[in-house]
Amino acid sequence: MRSPERNLALAKTYLSAHDPKMVTRTWSAVMEELATHGRESSQARCRCEMASKPYTLIRHKPVIQTTSEDSLAVLRAGGAATANYLRRLHNLALGLGWLAWPILAPKAWPKVRPKLKRAITDPEHKRSVAAEQNSERRHYYKILWHTGCAQTDGSNCAPTRWTGPPKP
Repeated sequence: MRSPERNLALAKTYLSAHDPKMVTRTWSAVMEELATHGRESSQARCRCEMASKPYTLIRHKPVIQTTSEDSLAVLRAGGAATANYLRRLHNLALGLGWLAWPILAPKAWPKVRPKLKRAITDPEHKRSVAAEQNSERRHYYKILWHTGCAQTDGSNCAPTRWTGPPKP
């Protein structure tokens, strides 16, 4: 009867014949590769997420030695974004052949349930306006409230800051 350590050593030997880096490649390499995909803004968001605390649990762990318990620990340590990015990391490692088989089956991944979003209430709006010291920003908040526009939408729609009527 063979011991688990011997089986793991034999598996590493076969895998390193396929890809010499496969035995030593860590999740940080997968994270770096994922951060090169997509637009610059997506890459920056990915780098920021990969630097967050939950990923420290696997960052320096060899990809082929990762267990489902490791993945579940990362998922428990994070939120919806962690679940999304961990799944992307997992699928990228599989797609690149850096992972020999799935760590978690598709049905084992948790469903991502984003937090509910809501608008501010009238009392919250009044408190914000009353607390704002800058009169221009206070008027801006009032306009947004009366038009029902979000701050981001309102600021993206305005091409430039109004400086008065055009000069002749």
